[in-house]
Amino acid sequence: MIRPHLAFDPGYPLPPGIALVVETSGSTGTPKGVMLSGGNLAAAVAASRRRLGLEADDAWLCCLPLTHIGGLSILHRCAEAGAAVLLHEGFDAIAVWRDLAAGRATHVSLVPAMLARLLDLADRPPPSLAVLLLIAAQRLAELALLPEDEPTPLAIIEALWAETGGLDEFEADDLYQGFAAASLTQPLDLGARTLLLHDNMLWYLRERLNPDGLRTAHRAMVAALDRLCGGDWTRLPNAYAWRHAIRHLRGAEDARAETLLTDYAWLKSKLAATSAQDLYESFIPEPTTEPPRLIGRALAMGVPALTRYPDQLPLQITGRLKRIDAPTLAPLLTAAKGDIPGL
Repeated sequence: MIRPHLAFDPGYPLPPGIALVVETSGSTGTPKGVMLSGGNLAAAVAASRRRLGLEADDAWLCCLPLTHIGGLSILHRCAEAGAAVLLHEGFDAIAVWRDLAAGRATHVSLVPAMLARLLDLADRPPPSLAVLLLIAAQRLAELALLPEDEPTPLAIIEALWAETGGLDEFEADDLYQGFAAASLTQPLDLGARTLLLHDNMLWYLRERLNPDGLRTAHRAMVAALDRLCGGDWTRLPNAYAWRHAIRHLRGAEDARAETLLTDYAWLKSKLAATSAQDLYESFIPEPTTEPPRLIGRALAMGVPALTRYPDQLPLQITGRLKRIDAPTLAPLLTAAKGDIPGL
């Protein structure tokens, strides 16, 4: 059970099954108590281990505060794996570097300021260090794939970061609240639970993230959407996913982009979830292969009618495409005809 944004009260009666109550960072206001069940903790540990790897002969150096999820999650990960925790009382660059250089840790979690302090002491990590989890910088860079001038649901960002960094919802909460406090994003809308980057920050991140990095981020977003919809792309979870699924698939160089653009069930589901204009914009830029290109041109002409009468989608598709000699359109036309009443 998850109850974010609950005013923190140590005397609050907890529902059955709650294993932990942890405060958010409070960087944008009063800290909130977040209730986590054993299932929540186990899922977070499993996602982290899947992404980062952690075995019984490893040791994770923890210099993060145990009062927040960043430090606590290290304890849970190591307990599940049977790994050791090398616990420091706060961050002291010389003490941390001494243990890393001596090979006493295989894993460490740092924020960028901590890493900068360590790099003042040495220009590269010791060879014994298998995983350096840089908590903020890489996650911020991945936001380069977000759209301009459109708030993004925090649930989408959390799903992305779960794929790329093994972060759970509460570690993500600490990050985006910290980003907002540092004015890297616009103020969080905690009512709508959305995040919006400043345009100049978005452009900066896109310049810094090379094409390979951007492609990797899009692939992680595709994996996140795949997980959220259970592999059924006619059941995407929210308006953001419907508007941007094709853009992320294209950015990931995933062939499913063109497959969905020729799938009548997907086209119908997107029209129901968004609008005729949004459906047409899935075909921009114009596809390079013939079937989706022809479908996009047909929908462009049908936008005015579909805006008023979305139930005319099968008539628009069959009426505008039935005379085109393109065998690859046959499955789409068959599905559309089957959706016309009386046929």
